[in-house]
Amino acid sequence: MINSIPLFKDKNNKKILEIGAGSGRTSEAILTLNKNLNYVICDIPIAIVIAFKRLKKVFPEKKISILYEIENEEKLIENIMKNDISFIFPHQMKYFTNQIFDLTLAIDCLQDINKKTVNEYFRYIDKFSDYFYYGIWKKTGFLKNMNLNLIIILFLKIGILLLKRIHLFPQIFGIFVIKLKISNFNEKHN
Repeated sequence: MINSIPLFKDKNNKKILEIGAGSGRTSEAILTLNKNLNYVICDIPIAIVIAFKRLKKVFPEKKISILYEIENEEKLIENIMKNDISFIFPHQMKYFTNQIFDLTLAIDCLQDINKKTVNEYFRYIDKFSDYFYYGIWKKTGFLKNMNLNLIIILFLKIGILLLKRIHLFPQIFGIFVIKLKISNFNEKHN
């Protein structure tokens, strides 16, 4: 998955933000295969607790922190850089005003979020990330969901589609990788 993004042929010293990590299964896999990542997980409180416990158990040698109380960019970035794995809430994405992440992941989560929030997330991602990776399972509404269509349209407005792949086995799963054109989304949607 991650090696389909040109930037990640060299696996060292990259910064990743994962939106909607759930139990932390994807982050565990990526961090197992890529040892020198700075990984940030953005999710709702109950998911953060579950993923935090999972990753603490799997990676006892890594410095892992929940940063929910930080309310400004400077302190948030400072704390992220001190940790191997950091957890933040969705509203904290607004504090990132400059490019900090090499990659933002959103796997099987944006299709369930309302249009206004998806637009807001894309404004944030466009400011702070070089690449955007989005994956979705058929069982979550891949072929029917209106928000998926919105997400694909937004992709094409803010970046260059590098990879579109539909896997048919074991389940239908769509993958989209976008090289973001920094600030392109914000110019078109203000």
